[in-house]
Amino acid sequence: MEELQKKGVTIIFVSHDMAAIKSFCHRAILIDKGKILEYSDPNTIVNRYYEMCEYREKETKRRAVQVNGEKKQEVNIKGLKENPSIFRYGSAKAHLLDIQMLDEHRKPASYVASGGEYTIYISIIFEEMIREPVVGIMFKNLAGIEIYGTNTHLLNVQLGPKNRGEILAIDFCQKISFQTGCYSISIGVAEFCSGKLSPLDYIWDVALFNVISEKKFAGLVNIETNVHERTL
Repeated sequence: MEELQKKGVTIIFVSHDMAAIKSFCHRAILIDKGKILEYSDPNTIVNRYYEMCEYREKETKRRAVQVNGEKKQEVNIKGLKENPSIFRYGSAKAHLLDIQMLDEHRKPASYVASGGEYTIYISIIFEEMIREPVVGIMFKNLAGIEIYGTNTHLLNVQLGPKNRGEILAIDFCQKISFQTGCYSISIGVAEFCSGKLSPLDYIWDVALFNVISEKKFAGLVNIETNVHERTL
């Protein structure tokens, strides 16, 4: 991107990565639901974006989504560090109840050893009948860069219709081969309808976890490269 900038090429860069916007952009536009809210320098727009997110977070907490007539309980977190700066939204037709980071013995993991197998356990209660629920996860570093994300729809896992009051427990099992550092995880449940995902309960950066890697490599993810030498 820097090479293109040096050549004078005009670049339209669309991102939620605030650090990248500050680094690469000379001017920035804040867009919300298809409408342009503000056009200014990157620092001003980034600050405006954070203010908007903070306002929405406060509004979400103020509305305090109702479950069976009572204030909804907070998500139960195990094996992860709770993040005080979350952004939560959705229609409230379903609610996330639990998220756990489990090791190979299905015990809460206090940290992640890079290259190990870990399970993200999520439980959800449905407040209405949902025909095609979709559950997903997203890993990001503290700069907000999305490292890996997936959901049951992308994985071709059909969860089937869920009735009101039904609780779904789901495991996402994967090898986590990240660089040493701190990372966040986002979780969400949506309804797939007419080719689109409609958020029921999304929580961005719900929890944090630390990764320790004994292997040295550059970048964010170890892709387990092997080297084979031969003389020609």
